Amino acid sequence: MISFDDYIIINDNAVAEISASGIKYNDSQGEHFILFKECAANYKLENPMSSGRCVGERWAQDNPPNIVFYTAPLTTHIYFPKGNKLHEFFSELSSYKRFYNMQKAILSYGYTTYDCS
Repeated sequence: MISFDDYIIINDNAVAEISASGIKYNDSQGEHFILFKECAANYKLENPMSSGRCVGERWAQDNPPNIVFYTAPLTTHIYFPKGNKLHEFFSELSSYKRFYNMQKAILSYGYTTYDCS
């Protein structure tokens, strides 16, 4: 069962790897995994009409954009913080590009996220 009362927050710079099984990230407490298969099962429990391939929700219009994965017992929110305006304008990896790159990677492994924007 998933609790929506609290959640895990990480920035996208903590992501070490995205693979067919999920996302590996590091924080001060060590290495962690977001497993797509488990997230899809949890999402399906909360949203029975789901395809069974949806791993969470994406919020492109939030500031900063973020993706919420249905990890249990707490959801995991990956935020894509913006740099300063000059950096965002000239950067090849603006917060939105990093956000959409992660979404594309998730899609490439046969999973999706629900657009809440």
